[in-house]
Amino acid sequence: MSKSKSKSQRARKGERPRAASPAPVLSSSPSSAPSSAPSPAPPAPPAPPAPSAPSALKARWARLCQLDRPPSALLALRVGFFGLLSYDLWWIQLSHAPRYGAGGFNVPHLAPLGALTPTPGAVGALYLVSGALALLAALGVGGRAVVALLAALYGYVYLWSQADSYQHHYLLVLLLALLSWAPLGGAGREAPPRAHASYDALVAQLALIYLWTGVAKLDAAWLSGDTLSGVLQSADVRAAVVGWGGALGLSAAQTFEALAWAVALGELGAAVALTLRRLRPLAFFVVPWFHISVEWVGFDIELFSYYMLALNLVWLSPAALWRPLDALLAALRARLAAPAPALAALARPPLRLTAWLAAAVVAGRAVGAAPAEGAPAAGLLTGALVALAGALSGAGLPRAVAVAAAAALSLGALRASEFGFDYYRMWGGDLRRRGDLEGAARAYERANALKPHGPARHAALGETYAALGRHAEAAAAYEEEALRRRDEALAAPPRDARARAAALDALSRAYQGWAGALDRLGQGDHARFVREQLSADRAQLLAPPAAP
Repeated sequence: MSKSKSKSQRARKGERPRAASPAPVLSSSPSSAPSSAPSPAPPAPPAPPAPSAPSALKARWARLCQLDRPPSALLALRVGFFGLLSYDLWWIQLSHAPRYGAGGFNVPHLAPLGALTPTPGAVGALYLVSGALALLAALGVGGRAVVALLAALYGYVYLWSQADSYQHHYLLVLLLALLSWAPLGGAGREAPPRAHASYDALVAQLALIYLWTGVAKLDAAWLSGDTLSGVLQSADVRAAVVGWGGALGLSAAQTFEALAWAVALGELGAAVALTLRRLRPLAFFVVPWFHISVEWVGFDIELFSYYMLALNLVWLSPAALWRPLDALLAALRARLAAPAPALAALARPPLRLTAWLAAAVVAGRAVGAAPAEGAPAAGLLTGALVALAGALSGAGLPRAVAVAAAAALSLGALRASEFGFDYYRMWGGDLRRRGDLEGAARAYERANALKPHGPARHAALGETYAALGRHAEAAAAYEEEALRRRDEALAAPPRDARARAAALDALSRAYQGWAGALDRLGQGDHARFVREQLSADRAQLLAPPAAP
């Protein structure tokens, strides 16, 4: 009774009841007696280990600077960057191939690479193959191995010769090396990781670019605004810029000075904004406008602004912008994880390998038919690489069809454009200026074959034939040029005095070349008739237009 009373009293006082003492354990040994000493307290749990200095630094880096991108943003980066690079290699850089190794002269960026002299055919073939690899990377075929091979080929061509002195091509070499480390996703059905050390390295590289360009502009020549004023050649752009400054009460000189300071500080700010996570959404609405303005003012830096726009829009954009596309990609991956029987049949190895062999044939033929030197060899190599990448990557029929279609459409459009004509006529002009008349004649013949009814290089070819002593061929080339010029001028006589003078000069050049070649062939009567025809055509072109 007293025990129960004491318990209830302790409960009312808010005390915890005492635990009952454990019953003594009797030893089986008759000599032992029960001990009255209390049992020892259990040991305290060990304290958690303090984080090491590298772990703490890594956690702080992740909190302040680490890049975290949604899967759809990484997909946009892969497709946009490598798709743009494929276009750049096939449509722009390929046209520069004829200047490599001109006259057997070359200065490499790295001395060991000077053992071999680049040629237009070798460089053209490497550009064509690199464009095909960029297309594979854009479509997620081949993974990091394809990107690594692309980085090696692109870097080799750039470092092979200082004929390519664009600094952003050097930047592309660095970016491709980092992208060959990045898990941007490929033929697999799993999304790429949101965070990776390669992403942070890519952002750091971009931040260094902005930092360096900003520091380089902290110079009196730039900050005065004189340099910026000098590079703005477009009258419309200058008028717009000065007008904006005038609206703020600034003179033209003060406007360019203010803009110069704004550009330098903006590039330094972009370096900081790319580095710090919290500033990236703000920079998303500021940094891209710098590259848009570069294109607006007309700076000739090829596709550099477009590369930077693609990278900045992916790295700086808020994650919320990508959520709808993330949801769509997740649904698509779920559907691919359990494909319908018809789709599962398409993924069987025999059909998949057959599809990639067909894609390799289509892509190889498209590259091999490109209007550039080195195309046949590039086509064979491209076909082999496409087949190998498709077979080893496990990519299915849809990607094989996409690779074949993209290569055929892009290079088909290249052949249908002015590219081939411009490629060979410009190369012919370079060869002629350097005294390689036989090479110039071959280049002009190829240009005229690609575009026989357009502004072909018949006059230049006639002059080259004449210099080589091939007067019959020179007469034929001049005749074709003279008749074309005559028909164009008489069909639509130019009304502007300058345009009329240029048309007459081109017409006279063609007729005189034609007559001179006939003289050298001993056809004086025919040559005299050609000169009389020139006088009649000139008189007709110089006559005032008839009154309506």
